[in-house]
Amino acid sequence: MLLTRHTDYSLRFLMYLALNDARIVTIQEVAQTFKVPRNHLMKISQALARHGYIHAIRGRGGGLRLAREPGDVNLRGVVSDMEPTLEIFDCHNPLCPIAGNCVLKKALMEARDHFLAALGKYTLADLVRHKSKLRRLLAT
Repeated sequence: MLLTRHTDYSLRFLMYLALNDARIVTIQEVAQTFKVPRNHLMKISQALARHGYIHAIRGRGGGLRLAREPGDVNLRGVVSDMEPTLEIFDCHNPLCPIAGNCVLKKALMEARDHFLAALGKYTLADLVRHKSKLRRLLAT
């Protein structure tokens, strides 16, 4: 299963905010740090705000900050919220002739569920446990 860049960048964005929790962060700053297009991060920040992960502060001196404690941000939730679909493949477009009797789909759905269960064991706090080392790597 390959996560979309949207989800990948969302997780990196949240990690950056968690590492810089003492201040307001700008989208431009995150874009430069991860070398990600600013426009892409604008869309991601809107989605993260819509799902309640971040707060956007408007106006001069505005920016972004986490809306929750890092320990309250579960990775399964973020991935589920940010991925457009968690289906592994589509049996109906085109219609597969064995769709009603397929064990492959069941096996892949079970694998997806185990993947999500593993993510459910981690929070944003787990990802940024080694703050000083990560800050050095990101030069924040």
